[in-house]
Amino acid sequence: MTTATWRRRFAYQPTDLTTWPKYAGREAVIEASNNYRAAYELLDGHLDITVANPEKNRLIAETPAKTDRLDAKRLAHLLHAGMVAESYVPEDEIREFRDLVRTRKSHRRRTDSREKPCQGRSQTHQ
Repeated sequence: MTTATWRRRFAYQPTDLTTWPKYAGREAVIEASNNYRAAYELLDGHLDITVANPEKNRLIAETPAKTDRLDAKRLAHLLHAGMVAESYVPEDEIREFRDLVRTRKSHRRRTDSREKPCQGRSQTHQ
């Protein structure tokens, strides 16, 4: 199967993405960022998703003109040429485990940041 490069402008409607049978099984690339995971999980069941490592894709990282549109075009060209430096995406179970650990750390930080009693003052003023 050859790599098909396709473009389509769309308003972000998650329900619409699941009703695009003509794109099922096609390849797509997204750049790893702080919020790539929501898009990855939404599209993963419908498309063959490649997560690009932004630091290792020098064509994008060293470009003087940085816009989302230009980055998307460059990523599409790299995908078509088979030259995308991929980021590691763990299996579902590992991602869920990492989410639990992150949530636990967040709760611990929140609990630890609450006001603690001054231990030294209570002992010296008694």
